[in-house]
Amino acid sequence: MGNSGSLDRVICRAEDWIYRSNFEEADKLLTDALRNYSQLRKEFQRGLVLNLRVLWCLEQGLFQQARNFLRMSTDIVQRIPATPPLAKALLRCYCLYASGSISCYCFEFPAAEAYFKQVIEETSFIIQENPPPNPSRDNSEKEFHLHLIWLIVSKSHERLARLCIYRSQFPSAEMHLQNCRSLIVQGSYLEQVMTGDWYMAKGILYHELEKYDKSWSNILTSKKLYKNSIGKKTIRYGRVLRRLARLECHNDNLVAAQKRNDDAVKTFRVLLPEVSLDLAICHLIACEIHLKKGDLASSETSLATGRLLLSRVGMQMSSYYGWAHFLEGKLHLARRNYPSAQKSFTEHVDRFIRPLLGERVRYTGISYFYIGLCLKMQNFTLEANEYLQKAYQILEEVCGPTNERSVRILHNLASLHCETGDFQSCLRSVERAAALVKQAEGRSFHPSNNPSIPLLTNVVIQAIRTYQKQALANVDNAYSVSRPTGKALVINNSLYHTTGYRYGSDVDFHKIQGILTDSLGLETDVLSNLNARQMVTEIERFAASDFSKFSLSVVVILSHGVEGQLVATDDKFVPLNEKVIEPFYKSVSLEGKPKLFFV
Repeated sequence: MGNSGSLDRVICRAEDWIYRSNFEEADKLLTDALRNYSQLRKEFQRGLVLNLRVLWCLEQGLFQQARNFLRMSTDIVQRIPATPPLAKALLRCYCLYASGSISCYCFEFPAAEAYFKQVIEETSFIIQENPPPNPSRDNSEKEFHLHLIWLIVSKSHERLARLCIYRSQFPSAEMHLQNCRSLIVQGSYLEQVMTGDWYMAKGILYHELEKYDKSWSNILTSKKLYKNSIGKKTIRYGRVLRRLARLECHNDNLVAAQKRNDDAVKTFRVLLPEVSLDLAICHLIACEIHLKKGDLASSETSLATGRLLLSRVGMQMSSYYGWAHFLEGKLHLARRNYPSAQKSFTEHVDRFIRPLLGERVRYTGISYFYIGLCLKMQNFTLEANEYLQKAYQILEEVCGPTNERSVRILHNLASLHCETGDFQSCLRSVERAAALVKQAEGRSFHPSNNPSIPLLTNVVIQAIRTYQKQALANVDNAYSVSRPTGKALVINNSLYHTTGYRYGSDVDFHKIQGILTDSLGLETDVLSNLNARQMVTEIERFAASDFSKFSLSVVVILSHGVEGQLVATDDKFVPLNEKVIEPFYKSVSLEGKPKLFFV
């Protein structure tokens, strides 16, 4: 930085040490600076250093110490004269930002929001009246102060974005992130760290919106920026690993998720006290990973450790403690203890989410989904339907209609309608789910694992069960419903002449084959890697077979395609209506019977 004396060097070096998680060096520097400025009675400089002390404490989770240093800095703001006004504005902004950060860490969200908005409001005139500082050249004291104000305001926007994300106020989060990005000073000694924070917040936003591919790319960018600017042995880098572990866990890459989470734990154990919030969160993530593995004993152990650490750092009323209740509910659900699971999910909403974040947030919708699922498993049909409907409405409102969980909710609603004999409502839910799956195509987390096919599998199951039950309920139907009640054809084109292997197709093919044959009891023909002529021949053969003893036909084709056309392995097109659908309407033995096509 510039030639404004030793203060700029103290601030630059201290922040650099703090962001590099070298707390011992930062402690020595700040202690010497406070002693010198106290002896020289330089109150403004002492106030800025005290605010850096607050940052030093917050990075390590030392919240009570942070409050003490903030109180001392706030006293200085009230004592120093009004001139020069820019210096006092800077110190006041630092205090407001530090107050907001402490409130945010302690889950006092309304207070945190008020502090960050006050920073932006009180600096709006300074931002408008002064050009952005240029930290790449030697600057005056005024330029240095402006540079710090720019950084504090950009950090305030980033913090507000995170608060909006927690409250599922996603458009407001986008706005604050845009403002943050425009204020990050290019060429600053903190530019890469600040940009890394921005990409991290953007990744969290996409995670909450269930756009996991975009979340993945933003978090990876953040990881690269942190690695290049402050290194791997830092708290920020550990938090990136932890976030990547959650994304890997969502995508069922459980070995990779476990490794990333273990690496994050190793990082935090070196840098942080034995009892810390960051380590507690890692144990909760470990609980989720073990739960997905089916290792319920290890999952319960990790949950208990995470809860103990949260209690010891005073986080019993935080959303993280609420998350522990949510994971407890999933543990009970895995053990089929539905009343206890329902109680845990209800407490998650009533004790933590609603008081901290409000009703219309994503976390409430997810818990309502699980409460509905528990009620469904206990045969409380009306109550289950009510909770599932509320879950669908909340998630559609805050995340948009094309999210994976909405498809699962619709699947369960269809099942409920089917159980009560309301086949029309069941079919509406199935058709809505199928439409959402189609809209969500191409939003895969990794190219090798497209989530739309497993979700489509659920839609296939429910559609067929609906028709089966409808046929059984219709005593006047003209066709037999004896098991097996249907006949299915599954074609899987996974190896193409020009484009090569279609990733994930074989896995989905085997899942669907097992479900059709084992779960639904359908007589199933399976074929793989057909060229255009073979596809047409096999479909015509299947359509011409005798369906007299069957109540429906099912065709599932996994392949590339464009609008109205399927692509065979020789890259030739097969018209969907003319060559796939129409042959079945020529079948005499299928007349008046359901004909289902999933392509």
